Amino acid sequence: ALNGGRNLATLRWQENTIANLALDATLLQNRLALTVEVYRRHTRNLLLPNPRNPPSAAGHAPSTINGGHVENRGIDLQLTYRQQRGRLTYELLATGGWLRNRVRSIYD
Repeated sequence: ALNGGRNLATLRWQENTIANLALDATLLQNRLALTVEVYRRHTRNLLLPNPRNPPSAAGHAPSTINGGHVENRGIDLQLTYRQQRGRLTYELLATGGWLRNRVRSIYD
């Protein structure tokens, strides 16, 4: 089969490499819980439209090529406080995170 004049047999699947490290901790007789997660993900062989074969005026889609590498990394945090007073139980939750996305290469 052809993909805008390009043989689909030359396309490859996108490749993902993921590293993930997590820590769960409880303190103060399970009243305080902390979760920290650190991750890094690399995606290679991105499927992108071929810049040498733009869409035509007739509406034909451009061909697709493998070309690019993206890196995502970040930290997710969650802090939970639980308390019980008589029949009343309540929970306070705070979440936050940091994320960095970088295009390492495109159309390489």
